[in-house]
Amino acid sequence: MEPAVLYDSVLICREFYGNESRVNGWFPSFRAFAAQDEHIFFKGRNRAACGLAYNNLDSRDKMDFAFWCSSIGVRVWGPITNQEGAAEAPLTEVNEFMSHLFQYDLPNHASIQFQTEQDEKLSQFVYGVPPGYGSVMAGCTMGIDTYSYVPEAAPDDVMYPSQIFVGTQGTPDKKNRFQFANFIGIPRTGTIQCRLKISEFLKQVLADADGPGDLAFLYPADEPYAKYWPARYGVTVSLYGMREVQQRGQYHV
Repeated sequence: MEPAVLYDSVLICREFYGNESRVNGWFPSFRAFAAQDEHIFFKGRNRAACGLAYNNLDSRDKMDFAFWCSSIGVRVWGPITNQEGAAEAPLTEVNEFMSHLFQYDLPNHASIQFQTEQDEKLSQFVYGVPPGYGSVMAGCTMGIDTYSYVPEAAPDDVMYPSQIFVGTQGTPDKKNRFQFANFIGIPRTGTIQCRLKISEFLKQVLADADGPGDLAFLYPADEPYAKYWPARYGVTVSLYGMREVQQRGQYHV
């Protein structure tokens, strides 16, 4: 036996790259995300398509090894800053509070269900299933950077400060997760699923929301002043536990 972690993610981003464009259950907009009745994890995606940053499963729909699950966590994440703009409208903010709302309000209006085969092991609101890790504080830089970036926005003696926000989905301690009373045994080639559902209220909010938008990055001085990259939002579900390992020379696990 050795410690192991399983995780899978649902992403929202206006543009995907390479194999990402063919991933099942990823969305180009908040509206498309809200239109889906439920979002299923640990079924239909693997790391070959998603990349190891978002998924570490080899098989799309079956367990790669025998696994004893001890805890589950749900991480709702987004950009560190809410300064999102659109490439066709430089420096115009869109959905100024979306980064805050998605990361810290969505868990209030969403539920998670975890099942092995047909046996439901957990049915809970998302804030009751903290991920056990994540940032405690995030912030932008001093106002002078904002002024030099948009000199026409204010008189020479006025500086506009960038915005700072503080937040986290529970204390970022590895033990701060939903702990099962006993290990849940899952056989090799067995099936598991997590189902994320958002409330009708949040569906309406996201259905009326534009975005995700773009984040601006400065070019070198001899090139156009900025390049836009798409902001990326996501939900990651992780399972902690122990995996059974077949040692060299053994014929079964």
